[in-house]
Amino acid sequence: MSNQLSFHKLLVAVDFSPASFAAAQQALWVATQTGATITLVNVLPNMRKSMQSASIDAKLDLLYGEGSVFHREVLGDAEKRLQQIVNNVAHPYLVIKHKVLLGEPITEICRLTQHGDYDLVFAGAHAMTVWKELFVGSTAKKLIHTCPAPVWIVRPEHVGQPAAILTATDFSPVCRSAIEVAGSLAQLANAQLHTMHVVDSADVPEDILSKVPEGKSLREEIYEATKNRLIEFLAPLGAQVDIKPHLTWGTPWKEINRFANHLKADLLVVGSIGRSGIAGMLVGNTAEQLLTCCQSSLLTVKPENFVCPIPLLEMSTEISGQTAFIG
Repeated sequence: MSNQLSFHKLLVAVDFSPASFAAAQQALWVATQTGATITLVNVLPNMRKSMQSASIDAKLDLLYGEGSVFHREVLGDAEKRLQQIVNNVAHPYLVIKHKVLLGEPITEICRLTQHGDYDLVFAGAHAMTVWKELFVGSTAKKLIHTCPAPVWIVRPEHVGQPAAILTATDFSPVCRSAIEVAGSLAQLANAQLHTMHVVDSADVPEDILSKVPEGKSLREEIYEATKNRLIEFLAPLGAQVDIKPHLTWGTPWKEINRFANHLKADLLVVGSIGRSGIAGMLVGNTAEQLLTCCQSSLLTVKPENFVCPIPLLEMSTEISGQTAFIG
């Protein structure tokens, strides 16, 4: 890893839940290590749609008047709560901005990420219920599907400086990028960095049976070949950071989750894999399964050729935006 990656602009999605407060705290840690600016964004639903059932006076006030009702009851509340977060994460010499937008949250966050050229997006992982298989992390899943920047889904129990970081590889270019991001964060945190590969059926070449030496099992042959490949894959990445490699057999998401729990990893970094050749159509099953079951915070990294499926049109109305220079 020849150069440490730089993080200059951080975006935090805020819905005023405890999970989003944790995301803001995690962004603060990155900013204190890198000097990056932080932007907190809260996206309000389209008020014109919600005003359909409102009184005629309220509709006229929003559409044609000064908007005093709107500003007092909606914008004022969002502003106050965002400012409270800014006060809570105040740190000397950091620049913390905040914005309030109108529109559909995922759409506006993705467009803001593109317009603002943000390096890293943070969101909170909400608590799961017995319905998690259907509903868990719907916002988080949409973000890692569509957001063009790396997305860090923060679990409150793993906020702050990570002590152990785990990344996984399938030897693809996006996994190399994920290891580079993980390595940069490990350097910032002076954290242990582990990477693993899980051998599954995709690792078995079609003609390997004819090449297995007598007296040697197929499993041993595959293991040895994959071990050498893992060492070669990591060689150019390990010049400035110590990477501890691990190799195992099984179902990738199950083994990655098991090992993350074994390590008590604070952060799991994985590559998002495009599928079906359709730009913007991700995430691989491994990342989605890990988002559902893994107890670590999860950072997903996009392929270099990723195309955001949300068109880069004009953003919805920004109804508030302020900058606070803390320090």
